[in-house]
Amino acid sequence: MALPTTGISTSMVRNAIGASTNDVGALCTHPNINMWSRWKPVRSSKVIGLIETDLENAQFGFAFPIAINAGVSILSQNWVYDKPRGLAYNEGYRLGDFRNYNHQAGIPFTISIPDSFLANASNPSIGVCSVVSTNSDIQLSKLLKNRYLGAMVFTAGYAGTALYKTTDISGFNGSPEKAEISLKDCPLATEGETLSVYLFVSHSAITEWTSLPYEALASLNAEGNMSFKTSVYVTGVPKLNKHIIDVSGINVHGWSETINGYATGTLLTALTKSMEASTVTVTARKNSNNELVYTKVYSAGDNVDPTYIDKYDYNAGDTIGFYVNTGAFPIDQTLPGLPWDDFYNIKYTINYV
Repeated sequence: MALPTTGISTSMVRNAIGASTNDVGALCTHPNINMWSRWKPVRSSKVIGLIETDLENAQFGFAFPIAINAGVSILSQNWVYDKPRGLAYNEGYRLGDFRNYNHQAGIPFTISIPDSFLANASNPSIGVCSVVSTNSDIQLSKLLKNRYLGAMVFTAGYAGTALYKTTDISGFNGSPEKAEISLKDCPLATEGETLSVYLFVSHSAITEWTSLPYEALASLNAEGNMSFKTSVYVTGVPKLNKHIIDVSGINVHGWSETINGYATGTLLTALTKSMEASTVTVTARKNSNNELVYTKVYSAGDNVDPTYIDKYDYNAGDTIGFYVNTGAFPIDQTLPGLPWDDFYNIKYTINYV
């Protein structure tokens, strides 16, 4: 049962948290405080009693590990409960912070990451990661308000090739108290691959899978390694309606430029009448170590020949055309510099639907 809203005494607090002291400062910093209680001591310069807006502004006392382009070392860290530090830091100890304190409160959300999912599946519920409110003491939409749910994905064992993306809309901003992000459209989600997935939150949207988000990303790992899985298996068969064209041997320093003109490639599988080019995914990998440093998805537009399959069926092994147009498919000037004896391999994956 939560403590009352009035008449709070040191003995009430001492008994609630199992302390052996009546000292207010010691109670406000006691290790037995349940950090998942909405009402509890937090860092604030206010002298009078706090209101819920004060708790929201203090992130309910939590410090989220955060960094620009955060990787495993940040996104696997647990949250920290920042207790007040006293008047020396302009953070007084207020016994009143224990009004409504709930020693039985639980973590306010659950996280779901699939153990496996089917490559190229059309079912919208496959490959989905979710964060859902537990309807516990802290309201999820207030704890994570105005943040986007995101995922960092990399091939297991190769953290340097991570790709990042957030959900299309800002979750955690009202009912329902949940947010979801799908892994199905990640370029790394191919049949037979094993992925590592780390969820995070960000105040900025990352609308496409990218290796360099240049955003501040915060850990969702509230406790107990709950926000990541290091072995997510991609099962099933490869998508039958795509072919790949490679343009390689581009030796550049600092940024990449593709060739302009007409290229051809060999179909991996058959294309049948009524299929239409949908998207083109451009990736860049270092030739020396195969590290993925760039990926972006574009609309196929008029840059694929044929755009629409209306007369003939094509067999696996047939040659089909593709217009390499740097205006339509630019490689951003953000690629890392290369030594003189290295180059980028640029790959175009064209999807027909």
